[in-house]
Amino acid sequence: MLDLVVLPFFLYSFLVSALDILNYRRLILLSLCCLISRFKKLLLILIFILVIGVILNELIFPVKFFMTNKRIGEIEIFIGFYKEIEKKIMEIMKNEKNII
Repeated sequence: MLDLVVLPFFLYSFLVSALDILNYRRLILLSLCCLISRFKKLLLILIFILVIGVILNELIFPVKFFMTNKRIGEIEIFIGFYKEIEKKIMEIMKNEKNII
């Protein structure tokens, strides 16, 4: 189950390095979500990639160059937010298993 959480980070970083198009990256990910919307689990993973990717771009990557107390607080908020997303994904996947 942990692989489903870690895999999107690798996929996102590969996509970013391969495309390196700041303006169209989110549009491409949303298009992929629309194309495979019939697969609910995969759609959930792609939305997760999109949300975490946007947060990483806006919050974490600038930290490498300039670290302040404000940034450290933002990282702590990000970690808490990530844990909440992970819990929600686990709940959704458990509910899908119960329905089937």
